[in-house]
Amino acid sequence: MQAESYHLKIGEGRRIVLPAEVCRSLAVNVGDTLIVRLEDDRATLNSVDKTIERFQALVAERVPAGRV
Repeated sequence: MQAESYHLKIGEGRRIVLPAEVCRSLAVNVGDTLIVRLEDDRATLNSVDKTIERFQALVAERVPAGRV
């Protein structure tokens, strides 16, 4: 995946508006919840649904076939 950069301004009440391209990429809509992960001097945003999908795939790789 190619990295993209966006310049966002912090508005009234410390709010930011995500560009449409970011919302499409994260598959989020108005009212959805995002996870913000802070690590050292950077923050990453992930959708809850995408985070769950990644976790499920990770678990599926480690669980032997036929086990639930």
